[in-house]
Amino acid sequence: MAKVFQDARCVKLFDEWTTRTKAPNSEMGADGQGSQFLLKTYDQFETVERQFDVQTVVVAGEGPAFWRAITARSNILCFMEMHARRGTTSVIDDVWLGAMPCFVAETRVLTPMVEAPLFDSANLNMVIDPYGALAELVAGGRLSWTSDNVVSCMELKGEYDDRWSTPVQSSLDMVRAGELVELSVNFQLHEHVSPNGANVGRKFLTRLDTVMIVSRLGMKLIADCESEHLSMMRIAAAADNTGGGKAPKKRRFSYLQSLSYAGSPSPARSPSPARSPSPAIHAPSRIGSPAPAALRVSPPPQAPPRALSPAPGPLPLPARIEPDDYHPVQPPVVPDPGIDRDMEDQPSLRIPAFEEESHVRMAYLQAVMANTFNNATWKHATEQLNNSLDILLIAGQLPDFPRPVRTLASARRRLGIDPNAWIIQYAICPVCWKHHTPKGLLELDSPDCTVPGCSGKLYTDTLTAKGQKRRIANKINPQVSIIESLRRMMLRPGFAKSLIDYREFQAGRNNNNDFLMEDMHDGEMLFKLETGTVRERNSAGTVRDRPQSEQAQATKLTAHRFGLAISMNLDWFGLLDGRPHSSGPIYLAINNLPRDVRYLQLNVICQAVLPGPNEPNQQQLNHALEPGVKEMTQLHNGVRMEVHDEEPAQVYADFVCANCDTPAARKVSGTAGHSHDFHPCLYCDTNIVDVDKLTGYDNDWTEKDDYKMLKHAFQSMGVSPQRENAILRDYGVRWSVMNLLAGWRMCSQTVLDFMHNVFLGIIAHLFMEILFKSYMFSGAGGTTSQKQRFEDTVNAVRWPSHVTRLPKNLGENQSLKKADEWRRLLTITPILLWASWANQADQIPNIASPIPPNAKSVPTHSRNPRAIYSAVLLLCAGVRILAAQRISMAQARVGQGLLTQYCRQVKILGVHLTINHHLSSHFIKFIKLFGPIYGWWLFAFERFNGMLEKVNLNGHDGGRMELTLLRHWVLCHLIYEYLLSLPENAHPKEREYLEKIIKSEGRSERGGMMTELAIYRSEATTNRVKIPRVHGRPINLRNYLGPGTNHLYGIVLQYSRKLYPDLNLISDFSMDDGTIFVGNQVARALTYIRKDGIRYGSISNKRTKADSYAFILAPSGLRYPVEISALLGIKIGENVPHLCAIVRRMLADENIPVFPWDLYASTLGIHVSYANRFSDYEIVPVSEIDAPLALIPIHSARINEDLWVSVSFDHSGNEPDELMDEDEDKI
Repeated sequence: MAKVFQDARCVKLFDEWTTRTKAPNSEMGADGQGSQFLLKTYDQFETVERQFDVQTVVVAGEGPAFWRAITARSNILCFMEMHARRGTTSVIDDVWLGAMPCFVAETRVLTPMVEAPLFDSANLNMVIDPYGALAELVAGGRLSWTSDNVVSCMELKGEYDDRWSTPVQSSLDMVRAGELVELSVNFQLHEHVSPNGANVGRKFLTRLDTVMIVSRLGMKLIADCESEHLSMMRIAAAADNTGGGKAPKKRRFSYLQSLSYAGSPSPARSPSPARSPSPAIHAPSRIGSPAPAALRVSPPPQAPPRALSPAPGPLPLPARIEPDDYHPVQPPVVPDPGIDRDMEDQPSLRIPAFEEESHVRMAYLQAVMANTFNNATWKHATEQLNNSLDILLIAGQLPDFPRPVRTLASARRRLGIDPNAWIIQYAICPVCWKHHTPKGLLELDSPDCTVPGCSGKLYTDTLTAKGQKRRIANKINPQVSIIESLRRMMLRPGFAKSLIDYREFQAGRNNNNDFLMEDMHDGEMLFKLETGTVRERNSAGTVRDRPQSEQAQATKLTAHRFGLAISMNLDWFGLLDGRPHSSGPIYLAINNLPRDVRYLQLNVICQAVLPGPNEPNQQQLNHALEPGVKEMTQLHNGVRMEVHDEEPAQVYADFVCANCDTPAARKVSGTAGHSHDFHPCLYCDTNIVDVDKLTGYDNDWTEKDDYKMLKHAFQSMGVSPQRENAILRDYGVRWSVMNLLAGWRMCSQTVLDFMHNVFLGIIAHLFMEILFKSYMFSGAGGTTSQKQRFEDTVNAVRWPSHVTRLPKNLGENQSLKKADEWRRLLTITPILLWASWANQADQIPNIASPIPPNAKSVPTHSRNPRAIYSAVLLLCAGVRILAAQRISMAQARVGQGLLTQYCRQVKILGVHLTINHHLSSHFIKFIKLFGPIYGWWLFAFERFNGMLEKVNLNGHDGGRMELTLLRHWVLCHLIYEYLLSLPENAHPKEREYLEKIIKSEGRSERGGMMTELAIYRSEATTNRVKIPRVHGRPINLRNYLGPGTNHLYGIVLQYSRKLYPDLNLISDFSMDDGTIFVGNQVARALTYIRKDGIRYGSISNKRTKADSYAFILAPSGLRYPVEISALLGIKIGENVPHLCAIVRRMLADENIPVFPWDLYASTLGIHVSYANRFSDYEIVPVSEIDAPLALIPIHSARINEDLWVSVSFDHSGNEPDELMDEDEDKI
C-alpha cells in the first residue's frame, strides 16, 4: 500500500506560515486570519459564481477519449472527471481542484496492470486561477503552472534559482505496464508587461511566488508509481487575493492527511460504457462535509450519471503481474585495469633483488632513496648507483650473476619499489571523463572523444627533442588495480592471518537489545552480502539479484575464509593554497582487519585520485568509477590469489558500504542532493519543508525502498538530460555505475557520516546560529563578562596531547574548520556554558542578557539560557552515547532519542533547523546495520587527506599532481612490504638503513604517511597495549619520584606479591627465605604506553606530562580520575614483564555542590573534584586505564572553592604527530 502521508504527520491545517499583508484584506480576513476564513468557507461550502471553460480533448484521432466537466458555481471547489478508454484499459482520475483562494486536490487512480502503454500523449488544460495561473493537468499526471493572463510573456533567465524555473511538462511520458499515475508540480516563471509597456513583473512574480511555495509541498502530490495500490491524496494550500497591491510577504501553506485504500485484488473492469458507480470523492474531513448534490457532475450521455456517496470505500484493485523476462545486467564495458601492459612492464609480486647479495641491494636502496626523499635528480641518483657498484667491483664483491643493474629505473624494479609499475595513468576526456588506457590512447585515430555528442579532445601530439612524435593526454586519472593491490597484501607476512574469519560469527546478534556491539561484524549488513549472484532487470524495469547457479540461495560473503568486506570513501579536499583545486581520493578500507590496524595507511588502498580543479559531475564520476566497479564484479565471484605461508585461495570482496560525507555520498549513489526540495533525504520520504517542522522529527516517515530506487535509477540510464532531470525530480535518483554491482543497495549501503553530520553540521549550527549569532555571551562586565569567561575557560583547559587544540581567541573568532575541533568543543560544552552563564548561586539564569545596541540582526528564536542549556545537555548526551566504542541497540535508541529530542526542543524555541538535523534521526538504522559509529566514522579517512596535503607538488594540472599523490601513497606501501619481506640473510645494516629512512621521513612529515609507518615500526604490542621497543634502564623504586616517596617500594612490593603469589617475594632488606624483590633492578620506567590507539604518559616524564591524567576503571565498575605518576614495567626472574601504573586519585566529597549537568554526568563522562588535591599513591595494572581526560579548572562561588572538572575522552584514535627519538626512550 502506497502512503503519500502518514496520518500522524498531518494533524494541522494551515499552521506554518503567517499571512501578512500590507493592509487588511476583506476577502482573506485581517492580518494572519486568512486560514480561519478559509476553514469557515470550506465548512459551509460557500460558493461564488464563476464561469469555467469546458472543452473536449481528442487523443490520437480516436475521438473524445477524455471528457471533463467543471461546475460553474464555485471558485472554492470545482469538480473534474477524466475518463479514458483504450483497448481493455481503464483509468479513472477523480480530482478536486479549487480555484483561488485555495485548492484541494484529491486523486484516486485505478490502473489495470497490462503490458501495453496506457497513453501515447495527451494534454488536458483547465483554468482555475482568475489571477493568471494556468493549471495544466496532463494525462500522465503532472500538474504544471504557467502564465495565461498577461499581454506579453518573456522568460526570466538567470534571476531565479533553477529549481524554481524548470521547464513545463506539456506531454505525457509513456505509461508502462505496472505503473500508476503520478502527480507533481513544475513551474515556468514569466514576467508580466502591462499594455502601456510598464514593467510590473514584480507584482506578478509575487503572485507566482505563492504557487512556488506550494511546490515545496507539491512533492506530497507524488504518488509512488511502484506500489500495487495508490493512496488517495488530499492536499490543501492557502493563497490569498493578490490584487490591489496587497501582495503578502509570507504565505501560509500546509497539507491534510491522506486516506489510503485497502482493497483485495479483483479482475480488471469491463470497458463497457455502462459501468457500476464508483465511490465518490468528498472534501477532506478537516475541511467539511461531503460535497452537496449541487456539485455533482454527470458524465457524457453515453454513460449513466455518477452518484456521490458520503465517503470513499475500498477500491478493488487488480493483482500486480510482474513480467518474467529478466535479463542480466552487464558490467561496465571497460578493459580490466592493467590488462594491456606489455610483459616487460608487468609489476612483479616477488622482489627480484632478494636473489642478490645484501650489499648490492644497499647500493640500489641508497640510490632510490636519494631520488625519492633527498631530492636527488634522476641523473645524480643514477651516478650514485654506478659509483657504489664500481666500489663493490674494485673490492671484488660485485657478483656476475645475477648481473646488477645500473639504471635507476631498473633498480626500482629490482627492489619492487617502483610505484609507476602499479599505477595506471588513464587518459580521460576533459569533458565527460571517458577513460582510455595508455595503450588504448595510442590506438585512437583522432583526439575526438569517443562518446557520442561529447566535444572533448583526448590528447595533443607533440615532438620530442629528437623529432619523434609523442602523444600526450590532455587529462589523466591515475588509478591502481584493486585486485593487484590485494594480491600484494595477501603476500605480506602475517596479513592473511590477521584477517578476521567471519565464519566464526553469527548473524543477528544485535537482535538482542543488550548485546554490546564492538565493530562492523556485529551489524546486520555484513551478513546480507552475498557472492556469486547476478543482477537482472525485466521489461517493466524491476531489478532483482539471484544466484548465478541453480542453487536456491546464494553463498554469503561471510561463508568464505577470505571474504573481504570493503568500505569505500570518496572525498574532495583543497590541494593548493594559491588557487582553488579539488582532488578526490578514493580509499578502500578492509573491514576484516582488526579496528586498531584497519585504518593504518599501510592497510588502506588508495584506488584513485580524481583530478581537479573541479569536482566531477555525475557522468564524469560514473566514468571514473567504471574500472573499480569492473574489478569488484570479478571479486564478487572470487579471484584466486597466492597467500603468504598458505596454499593459494579464492579471495572474494564486496562493498559493505559507501562511507562518504553527504555530498560525495549522493554522487556515488546517484541520488538527489541534500538541498533537493522533494527528496533531500536519501533514507525516507521527508521533504525540505518537513526538515524545519516538528513533524520532520516524529520518526513517522516511510523508508525508501532500495529496489524501487534501483528501478528508477536504471530508467535514468542513457536517457536524455530532460528525462534524467524529470526522474531525479520525481524520484530523487539518477544513474550511477555502482548500480551494476549485484547486491548493491544505494540507500541501505550509503551510510550517513556522523563526523560531518553532527560535528560539522549540528554542533557548528548550535554554536554559530544559536549561541554566537544570537549574542548569548554578553560582553558587558569587562573581565567578568560572559564573553570573557567563555574565552578564559576554553584557554584554561588541559588537553591530552592527541586532542586537537581549540583556538585561544574562540570568543572573537568562532569559526572552527575541523570536525575534531567541534567535537572537542562539544565535549566541554556543558561546563563551558555553565562557566559563562552561571550567577553567584552557581545557577544558570532564566532570563537572556540584552541584545547589544549595535547588533546587525535580531534573533527570532528564544534566547533563554536555561532553556537552551537544557536542550544542549540532550545533544551532548545523545552524541556521546552514539559515538561510543561499544554500544547496544538499547543504548543506541536512547542516544537517538536524545538527539531527536534536542532537535524538537530547539525547534520549539523557534530555531531554524537544517537538513543535518533531520538526517541525524536515521543513525539508529545504520548502527543496526553496521555496528558502532566509532567503527566506521570518517575521522581516519580525513586523516588520510591530511597526509596527502603534506606531499610536495609541482603545481601541474591535468591530473599530474594527483599522480604524484598516488605515487607517494603506493611508495609507502612498497617500502613497508619490502621491509616485511626482507630475507633472513639480510645484513643488519640493511634493516637499520631502512628504519633510519622511515624514522627520518616520519619526523620531517609530522603527521604524514611515513610518520604513521615510523610509529607502527617503533612499538611492540603486549595485550592490546603498545610500548616503545627500546626500554630504559632499571630504576630505584625508593627515590624515583623524588624525596619522600621511598614508600613506593613497599607499594610495588605488595602489588607484586599479589601478582606473583608463588614467588614468595621478600624485601631486599629482609633476612627471611624467599625471592628477593630488589628495589633497583625489578622495575623499568616507560616513557609512554599506547592503549587502544591512545597514548598515556606520566608526570615523571617531561615529554609525556600532558598525557598524565586519565580515568581508571576499578574492579567495582566505577571510574575515577587519576594523575599517573609513573608507568612501570616489572620483571621478576623469567616471568613475562608486567605493565602497571602508579597513580593518585583526585579528591571529591559530598560538599561539592550540585551542577546542572549532574543528571547526565555519568553519560557525559564528567567528574568534579577539588583542584590539586589527591589521595595517596596506589598501583594499578595498565589494563585498568580506561580513557584520557581533559581537565577544566572552574570556581564555585557557592562554596568559594577552586574545582577541577574531568571530562573523559573515550572515542579518540588519531595518532600523535610527534615521534620519539630513540635516545629519549632511554632513562
